[in-house]
Amino acid sequence: MNRVLSLALGAAWMFTAGAALAIAQPTPGQLADRMYDANQQWLANIETLEITLKMEAGGFEHETVTRYVKRVENGSAMLVLEEGSDADSEMFEGIYDGSIEDVIRIADSVTNDRMDGRNTYRVVITDQEFLNSLGEDEFDDEGMELEIEKGTLWIDRDELYVLKMLYEQKEDGSGMKVEMAMEDYNIYSGLPVAHRMTMKIEGMDQMMSDEDLAEARQAMREFEEQMESMPEAQRNMIREQMSGQMEQFEQMLESGMASSTIMEVVDVKVNR
Repeated sequence: MNRVLSLALGAAWMFTAGAALAIAQPTPGQLADRMYDANQQWLANIETLEITLKMEAGGFEHETVTRYVKRVENGSAMLVLEEGSDADSEMFEGIYDGSIEDVIRIADSVTNDRMDGRNTYRVVITDQEFLNSLGEDEFDDEGMELEIEKGTLWIDRDELYVLKMLYEQKEDGSGMKVEMAMEDYNIYSGLPVAHRMTMKIEGMDQMMSDEDLAEARQAMREFEEQMESMPEAQRNMIREQMSGQMEQFEQMLESGMASSTIMEVVDVKVNR
């Protein structure tokens, strides 16, 4: 009797533990469905969204204002760029238009992970045909041959916010890694918006030959020599204006052309 009871309890525990694991670690399809439901809920009270984004890269700053409008297709709500809007920050369209759910749905795996002290889902995608279709139009227009070999997403397990995206790719045969970290989420009428995004690109040096790098360093030296021949007031003015860009360019040359772009949301307007 005790043995039967023990076996029954053991079977019940295994069933409960297995069910809990299934809930905590969903299949790609289950997670995509949860992301879809969350996105529909987030957009319930949104008709228009305007985001002012400040971008900083290489010592330069640039500010964009981008407007999105809600569109409903086949009962599914999404945010799309308003016609004529600045497309520099269209990354938000990819978050709210169902693209993320599509990526997750064809993922190879979803596993539990931790990142910066937060419980996350780690989603791995290796469907190269699908991944390459994501940026096909953009890179075709620029004459670049883009091959994304692998994508990895980290999604907050509780809030379902996208925290980081990592794409390993080849451009014209050279390997690169593009990482986008998204943090400081604020809520606007139920819609979560990341207020700080950092994009890092590694492997740009592989796109440049040793000759290209040598030419870039030589151009930098020649520019510095030209500055030395200028009147002191003019030289100081140029250095003051371009010191940040020059320092970052020098760092890029020394670090293998790794680069980063910081994007900060400075204003959000909803339904205006």
